[in-house]
Amino acid sequence: MMIPNLPANIPPLKVLKDHRDAIRGIHVDDRYLYSWGKGYVPEGHSYPLDMVFVYEKGRDFRLDGMLVGFGQDIFCLTSDSSRIFVGGGGGKDLTGYRFSVLRVYDKETQLLKQDEGGDEYRATALIHDGEHLYMGTSDGTIIVHDIATLREEKTLFGHRDAWTDADHLFVDQEYLYAPGSKKNVKLWDKKTLNDAASLEGHGDDVKAVISGQGRIVAACRDGTITFWDARSREKLVTVAAHVGIVHSIVMEGEHLFTCGADKTIKLWNMQTAREMLSFTANGKMATTLAIDSTHLYVGLDDGSLAIWKIGDIIGAVPPQSQNR
Repeated sequence: MMIPNLPANIPPLKVLKDHRDAIRGIHVDDRYLYSWGKGYVPEGHSYPLDMVFVYEKGRDFRLDGMLVGFGQDIFCLTSDSSRIFVGGGGGKDLTGYRFSVLRVYDKETQLLKQDEGGDEYRATALIHDGEHLYMGTSDGTIIVHDIATLREEKTLFGHRDAWTDADHLFVDQEYLYAPGSKKNVKLWDKKTLNDAASLEGHGDDVKAVISGQGRIVAACRDGTITFWDARSREKLVTVAAHVGIVHSIVMEGEHLFTCGADKTIKLWNMQTAREMLSFTANGKMATTLAIDSTHLYVGLDDGSLAIWKIGDIIGAVPPQSQNR
């Protein structure tokens, strides 16, 4: 049962305002914070282009670079120690130019290193585990690349009519997780790339999934989140988390954060499935979340990117919620 907390007022540490429209996704690594969506209107253009803004974490989130889509929709991004992988594209424009499904940039110079075109689908999700780069596509398949060479190794099926997005793929030490539009979550064994399991019985299409602390958590379009035991894969509890779609979920330690269409951001205890805190971003709707060990990053529907210290959020939890 959800604890009926009133939204708290927790001012963010910083707000970045470079996007022209709702932020589509956020990624964070050891050095940089990345956000993507509509950017600026360059000279000679009448509409804003999709862009990735790159902020340096160690310099108070100073804008460090911009990766421009030039007509390509940008849906997803991930990075390793030396490269930035940007996914989107698909199809051709009126001049016959083939949009890129995957672009690879040098992380230090931010120069384009590799450009993979494609006509049949768009890259809608990217995540890696150091060995493989997993690319979710608009036709519901997941293409597995060797991350060192970017050579395709295997195509995983299971969500043929699903529309995956940046929150739809997750990896841990053992499995790759992908939610789908059939109210289920598919698991693949990372070592063999074979189908491992399917978590069935959600109340609506699954929007995002995450694992940790012995739990698997699936967020659905009906506003619920379902907690599963990671080892037995038994359903533990389904909680009414938000009014409307759950847009995004992230986790740090025992703390799970969700955001939804009701314009709230919520903190949950992973072990007890209890809501600990609800807060807002000045009435703006959060569209996507990212997290590291110290900060929560929230993309908003007006193009702003709000940053909170996790410690400030934890410090605002009411005493009665800490004990539940």
